[in-house]
Amino acid sequence: MKNVLRNVAKQDSQKDAECLVVILMSHGKEGVIYGSDDEVLNLKRHVYEPFNNEKCPALKGKPKLFFVQACCGARAVLLGAFFRYQSSLLSPR
Repeated sequence: MKNVLRNVAKQDSQKDAECLVVILMSHGKEGVIYGSDDEVLNLKRHVYEPFNNEKCPALKGKPKLFFVQACCGARAVLLGAFFRYQSSLLSPR
């Protein structure tokens, strides 16, 4: 995944893009996400930084949207169950 992100950031065709959208769905923990190859990616260093103005000048000044859906262990699962249960309280009647 690191190589894919780095390669996308280096593509000259990015200069023709209006924005960048990256969607990552995996497992992880605070600040990191696990690749399908069991590689651990630091979100800041490996996901966001390759697209900063210095490393990806083709996208300078353009919106960059990162959506990360990654469970963060047992705590997140428990919170998710809590919110699912409580969400019925917020439903319109």
